[in-house]
Parts: sequence; C-alpha cells; structure tokens
Amino acid sequence: MMKAGFIFSSSLFWGVLLILFGISSILKSFNIHLPFFRVIVSLFFIYLGITILLGGPVFRTDKNTVLFGERRIAVTNEADKEYNIIFSSGEIDLSNLELDNNMELEINNIFSSSRIKVDPSIPLKIVASSAFSSVRMPDGNNIVFGESIYQSEDFTEDDKYIEIEANVVFGSLEVAEY
Repeated sequence: MMKAGFIFSSSLFWGVLLILFGISSILKSFNIHLPFFRVIVSLFFIYLGITILLGGPVFRTDKNTVLFGERRIAVTNEADKEYNIIFSSGEIDLSNLELDNNMELEINNIFSSSRIKVDPSIPLKIVASSAFSSVRMPDGNNIVFGESIYQSEDFTEDDKYIEIEANVVFGSLEVAEY
C-alpha cells in the first residue's frame, strides 16, 4: 500500500508546478493565455488542504512542537525546556517525572487546546499568562486574561520542584493532576 505522504510529497508538488509552467509557456506561443499565477495559488491550497486532511506533514517541526496537528508529548528528565502547541491540540505529560533537581519548563499555547498532566505528589509552581484564553489550574481557578501564579500544597522554594511558565493566546489550557 502506498502512503499518502509519498503521493503528496514536496518533490511531486514542485514537479507538477514546473510542468504547468512549461505548458503555460508553450500555450502562450499559440496565443492561449493561462492564468498561471492563479493556477499555482489554487494548486498550492489544494495541496495544503489534502495534506492536512490525510495527516501528512505540512510543516516540519521538532519533537517538542505541535503545529497543525494533534500529539501527546511525554516529558522525561532529559527533556527540552520549551514546548509549543500552535493551531493544534496537544497533551504534555509530566506525570512520570522523577525530580533530581529543580526543573523549569516553558509551555506556549497559541490558538490551540492543550492539557498538562502533572503528578500531584511533585511540588509544582505555575506562572500562567493568558490573553483572550482560558487557563484552568488544578485547584479549579480559571484565568481568562492576565497573569496568575499557582503553587501546589506541598510547594516550598527549599525542595525540588517543577516551575512551569505557561503562555496561552487565543486558546485553552488545562492543568490536571493524575
């Protein structure tokens, strides 16, 4: 079975584009004018739409960024420090972390819906910034606009803890204990 990603690969797209450009040039010599730019823009939007519908990669991203998709990211102790969910839906799972030292994470949610899973036994501090969004903390507090700080019951600056800087713009973020 052939994968859809192969059918709609970028080499196929650019090959078709060059063929159409050549056909357009030949047709111009016979006084047949093809609106080349409109055809190219239309084909690009068709390509983009089919690729998104089939779940193929539209834009290349790294392992800690979700862009135009849906993904679950399990964070480990050797984890990256920044996670981005943009025009997507995602889950960031922090429930299996074992803290050796303090850990600082930045989570950006832009035009997206996301959830952060945390272990209730790990001390946690969340500094949430929201703009036209919804940020729901584990204690039920909901932030729509502005900044708020949440600290778990067993949080102290002297012990090991996780500090999350959560930035949410036109989206929703839920921090849930599991």
